[in-house]
Amino acid sequence: MGRKPKSEEARLITLAEGKTKIVRLIRGTSRVLIESKDDLTAGDGARRITVPEKGILATTTTCNCFRLLRKESVPTHYIGRKGPRAFLANRVKMFPIEIVARKIATGSYLRRNPNVSEGETLNPLVWEFFLKDDARHDPLML
Repeated sequence: MGRKPKSEEARLITLAEGKTKIVRLIRGTSRVLIESKDDLTAGDGARRITVPEKGILATTTTCNCFRLLRKESVPTHYIGRKGPRAFLANRVKMFPIEIVARKIATGSYLRRNPNVSEGETLNPLVWEFFLKDDARHDPLML
């Protein structure tokens, strides 16, 4: 009698888990499943709340961005959506950069810009680039 195929979950190997996502390798492939969590964090993870269905919204936004890039012939690792909270992608080495687009002045932006008031609208958007390095608390790239 033949062996039953492994369930999809049994084929997944967790490669990385961060504050907002889990990256799992699909055993025997060069593909990963990237799942968004319902967690919302601030202050380098010091503050955390769970927002029901936030993972679904994050995945929808991410997939929409990748579809727009694909439409413009920009190559990415994205393959396609795989359920409400996850998408399938080719395994790649990540650039350790976090890009933040700010429309409202809050959080660490205020500490770096004391002349700006909490809640002030930033027009145009302010783009900030951070080095993803937990040991150094994701320093701003200058």
